Amino acid sequence: MYRLMIALDRGSSDPLYLQVKAGILAQIEAGAYPDGQPIPTEAEFASELGLSSLTVRRAIIELAQQGLLRRIPGRGTFIISGAAKSPLSRVSLLLPRDVPYDLSGRFAMHLMHGLHGAIHPSTLVLRSSSTAAAELSDSQGIVALWVIDPREMQRLAANGTPVVGYECAADPAAPAFDNICHANDSGSHAATSSLVNLGHTDVGCVIHATSSGAERCAGFQRAMRQHGLPVRPERIFTVMNTGEAGYAFGRRLLADPATAPTALVCSDDTMAVGILAAARELGHPVPESLSIVGFGDLGTFTTPALSSVRMDIVASGRIAVQLLQERIANPALPPRSVILPTEYIRRASCGPPRRGS
Repeated sequence: MYRLMIALDRGSSDPLYLQVKAGILAQIEAGAYPDGQPIPTEAEFASELGLSSLTVRRAIIELAQQGLLRRIPGRGTFIISGAAKSPLSRVSLLLPRDVPYDLSGRFAMHLMHGLHGAIHPSTLVLRSSSTAAAELSDSQGIVALWVIDPREMQRLAANGTPVVGYECAADPAAPAFDNICHANDSGSHAATSSLVNLGHTDVGCVIHATSSGAERCAGFQRAMRQHGLPVRPERIFTVMNTGEAGYAFGRRLLADPATAPTALVCSDDTMAVGILAAARELGHPVPESLSIVGFGDLGTFTTPALSSVRMDIVASGRIAVQLLQERIANPALPPRSVILPTEYIRRASCGPPRRGS
């Protein structure tokens, strides 16, 4: 029996079947299995890794669908010679032209770590989403970040270069590209429900103008309605996802504490930190006067500690590259959508509402 040597991180947000899939692919690329011999059986993988056969089977079936393995009934599963050799050497990361971003911020740092770690030693090139198709011809793949206009994504996909969207708007009826996103709706729903359960009835939602921001707003609205509370349009605010914009918004919102909500659900940690700074500067204690929730759990140190919806951004970068590699290996795959889990983490920035609210 082969020694499988596949390391699983059971604390990671990466699904176990994807970890098994990545491990098998890494062993294929490393030449771990002799030519002409079957790879270990599903039962051997399951026994060695302590997993169910269904989990292992899903990984193997997807590798076979991608043209990397051939399953022969009665004989076993075999490597298709040369199929694992991917031409991935240069990847373009397309940055949105219509959404402000901070490449020095924690979100970008975590995402770059995941992307670069997955493609190393390949080259990662930063470009604008408005880049002409001809200028992208030197890349083997494209990861598009937050591109809002589905027509622009369709233009990129039609260019022939494999494309993976990252939190991009897509047409669910006719998807034209692979997409990876987080469980934005359910994460925001959990955060909003927690605030309502603390006693808040006047809750605001601060979003940034991306498809993920819209999904987080939808989760907020769904939670409010489920708890029998009105969704007030004047309590939904659109703000750029920067600390400076969050701070300026917080100054305006809290200028008259009597008209401000008692809690805010923000679609981004960065803007939440800016609002937190404004509240502190204006003398509005958090959470006594205002409860604040962010999104991303980026590890920013604040006083009080910021409640947030956790998502594994490093893992999402790795999976985006994995989708791209699979698309390169098998261009005929149907468009896929991967939704990664989120988890609401309550910290000291949230508490019961102030008296008289």
